[in-house]
Amino acid sequence: MRKTQTAEKPLWPVLPCFSSDGKILALAGGDLQRMVTFFYDVEAACFLETQAPGYPWEFTGDGTRIIISGGDGVSATLEEWDIMKSRTSWKVDLGIIPDMPTSNAVCVNRNLVIIGWANGSTWIINYQERTVRKGWKVHEGGFGQMSFSPNGCLLLTSDLTGTPNEHSNIVWACSDLDAIKPAYIIQGHLGRVLSSAFSPCGELLATGGAGGRILVRDAETGNLRQELTGHKRGSTGLAFSPDGKTLASGSDDGTVRLWHVYTGRELVKLEVKSRVGYLAFSPDGSTLAGQCAGHSGPKLRL
Repeated sequence: MRKTQTAEKPLWPVLPCFSSDGKILALAGGDLQRMVTFFYDVEAACFLETQAPGYPWEFTGDGTRIIISGGDGVSATLEEWDIMKSRTSWKVDLGIIPDMPTSNAVCVNRNLVIIGWANGSTWIINYQERTVRKGWKVHEGGFGQMSFSPNGCLLLTSDLTGTPNEHSNIVWACSDLDAIKPAYIIQGHLGRVLSSAFSPCGELLATGGAGGRILVRDAETGNLRQELTGHKRGSTGLAFSPDGKTLASGSDDGTVRLWHVYTGRELVKLEVKSRVGYLAFSPDGSTLAGQCAGHSGPKLRL
């Protein structure tokens, strides 16, 4: 494993996004007045000069373009940004936003983005068709964690308030977007799910909670496969390796751990001495990116 790198920018604590070749990492940053996307060259270990005016969703095609969302605090836009030319390829107005966005999930295979709002409502965006529809409403306290399965047929959501009840953590069957319904309830965590990840093939779903406990279950049935224990505080970031055999976890306890998914054995423990939030593996599995929150705000660690 290569030496870790730290990159500093005014970042937001959101999921990093790798290009398809793993050479560029997109990160949300800026301030409350102006959200921007920074682009980090992984091989050169530096930020590119170009920036995109919005929030990063997902790279498209050969990795030179990225879907981003923006807006003025009243209405929202969706656009594709050409990184090499530093300009918009296309842009569409999504309309008036209903509240503060609190969570989102992206499904590349279905060209979908779901945004969860603080009032418990959702937007379902097809970024290929450039359309938006108003989704269902379930979490009255707003949406916390959100994760799509790779095929986009399952979606995990959690209640932002974390109040334990039968609607705290739900996996939805959403192959038909006009008939989204609960598949099963996630149980076994104290309050809401803080982190979640589906394995690349969609077989497994990992969830992390406030006590540091990580549960790995069959994604289709919800049956428990493994319980991973070791973190002393909340498990705030999860990511599967591209081959699906390794699970990376980050925590409020200042550590990143790598686990063998099928045996539950802890493989590696990294001390980073700050809260570890979102994690993402590069497409070839050689790089693990994470956002670490310290006194000066979130930082990128590789």
